[in-house]
Amino acid sequence: MLLALVGFALGHLAAALSSSFALVLAASVVTAPATGTFWCVGAIVATTAAGPEPRHGPWACSWEV
Repeated sequence: MLLALVGFALGHLAAALSSSFALVLAASVVTAPATGTFWCVGAIVATTAAGPEPRHGPWACSWEV
């Protein structure tokens, strides 16, 4: 996850500092898989950390009717 975040940051930094369209396009190609990887792994980590039990209490969100 950290590697994906580093790829994301470096791709955006390269795009921000570039003066040519080709470099912006290359940075976007590098940043796109890093972004997808980060969100996929982040979703798995978040659902694992939340656990399977429903939460009850004042801070729990209930979508049940």
